[in-house]
Amino acid sequence: MSTAVRSSPVRAFLVANTFVGAMEDAAVDRVVMHGRAIRYAKGDRLFQREDMGDALHIVISGTVKVHNTTSEGRDVVLNFLRSGDLVGEIAVLDGGPRTASASMIEAGEIFRIGRRDLMPALRESPDALLELVAILCEKLRATSDIVETNMRKLDARFAAGLMRLCQAYGRRTAAGIVIDLSANQTDLGAYLGLSRENASRQIAKLSRSGVLRAEGATLVVLDEPAVARLADE
Repeated sequence: MSTAVRSSPVRAFLVANTFVGAMEDAAVDRVVMHGRAIRYAKGDRLFQREDMGDALHIVISGTVKVHNTTSEGRDVVLNFLRSGDLVGEIAVLDGGPRTASASMIEAGEIFRIGRRDLMPALRESPDALLELVAILCEKLRATSDIVETNMRKLDARFAAGLMRLCQAYGRRTAAGIVIDLSANQTDLGAYLGLSRENASRQIAKLSRSGVLRAEGATLVVLDEPAVARLADE
């Protein structure tokens, strides 16, 4: 294997941040050699629901929105994915069509590896495959939580969703928990099961009470216990 592949910054990233790190060196080298890192602009689509699941995407940088459109034309956001996260692993593993669409809401770099090149490496690497299964289980748990949360009243639904965002994407600082997803209020509302208007009202309401601060697309949770209490109501 060439020195260029072994010294590749993409290889180093994959080994340090993803299930690829559980593979033997030879399998890692093949994944890096057959895959490629692609730059995407904000708004670019990685794939669309019902496309064939012919490749796995791994986020190196930027933010990906995983979403579907209802029959009424409403966008439903299922997940936000960032550095080190996988996009489209279900269709890659079972060979079926995509279950959702994926788009960039923040420009970045994505590593793409074809299914026909990835599956042999996974068959040789049971630890990497188990890690991939664990990631799928974690996402399934998160989806179950979203379904349960969306059955609550509006205030509790927003607070529970905000807690979920804190746990998944929050960065603790002296000022509070910073959530910076580069997501607009329409996407945020779609993730929380709310309209843009209701999401905006909830943000304004919690901001007036000193629980939350909105700084453009960034939310800062100033009083986490208060949000947790609202979520439990």
